[in-house]
Amino acid sequence: MSVSAYSAVLQNLKTGRITAELPVSSAKASQALNAPGSVGVSLPLGAAGSTITPADITERRNALFLLRDGVVVGEGIIETQDADVASNSLELAALGWHHYLRNLYVKQDLVWTATDQTTIAKELVEYASSKPGALQFGTSNVATSGVVRDRTYRGFERASIGKLIDDLAAVIDGFHFRYRSIRGEFG
Repeated sequence: MSVSAYSAVLQNLKTGRITAELPVSSAKASQALNAPGSVGVSLPLGAAGSTITPADITERRNALFLLRDGVVVGEGIIETQDADVASNSLELAALGWHHYLRNLYVKQDLVWTATDQTTIAKELVEYASSKPGALQFGTSNVATSGVVRDRTYRGFERASIGKLIDDLAAVIDGFHFRYRSIRGEFG
């Protein structure tokens, strides 16, 4: 029986460029239906081959992917960082992709009539992705639920896109959702 190898991959959200892959001292990841999830890692400072800069771990500008044997087991946008010189470690914490959508807002009227509820959620995510400089979400694997809904969102209300998806999923005969890495692995 072999021991799993864990690593952390850092990615610049604006350019999509992978800036580093580093060994992990300890890690934790949580995934939950209908919630952002989180990932946290402890990285040894001065790890062999490590050339990360403060820009590579800037909050809300970089993503963190936790890999086990090359497969993504947790990911999100870096929210906090804490260097501990005494223990020679760097702690990074990230929140899942849905947290990002909770901080984007509808700015124009959006109307759906007799539309499958998961299609509405998918189109809300696509709307969020259509903004200049926004993260790009792949939505090709969204299945229909068979439950149709009417929804009208007014731009002047500035509703949170993530909250609208939360509310849509939480109604009677709603649906569950989660976000996955498109590739699921690096290498």
